[in-house]
Amino acid sequence: MGHQITDHPPINRPKYRTLLVHAVTAFTALLFVYTATDKLLGYDLFVGQMQLVPVTLLKTTAPLLGWAVPLAELAAVAALFTTRYRRAGLVISLALMSSFALYIVVMLLSGIYLPCTCGGLVSAMSWPQHLIFNGVVIALLTLALRWYPRNHELTTPG
Repeated sequence: MGHQITDHPPINRPKYRTLLVHAVTAFTALLFVYTATDKLLGYDLFVGQMQLVPVTLLKTTAPLLGWAVPLAELAAVAALFTTRYRRAGLVISLALMSSFALYIVVMLLSGIYLPCTCGGLVSAMSWPQHLIFNGVVIALLTLALRWYPRNHELTTPG
């Protein structure tokens, strides 16, 4: 009773994992380039919306965050595009998405409806939709980090 016959071929885990890491990396880079660009081009709106949030620290640091958040997103993108710093880019991306999720929880708990400061089409989501979206991206980034090889040798799937 050694081997069991199955109807489907075995999954090649390394290629599957490599593909997922590449897909998550590309998606995250596109997402951050898009939202960072929108935040920088609409700096006054981005800062103004943050200043409406009922959190004193956020109100006072909004002008600084207006630059820091999109620049951090772009720094994550730059790291994601280099083999040497891709793991750091995934970590930065995970930290950013986690902080955005925390912000969303604060918004949901405040009971005050304020517009999203995410930028672009992402702003059209409701707060609960944002939380689900961010949760999915956080889960994918966590998997990508777990599956990213520590020796930086990630080959192109094919």
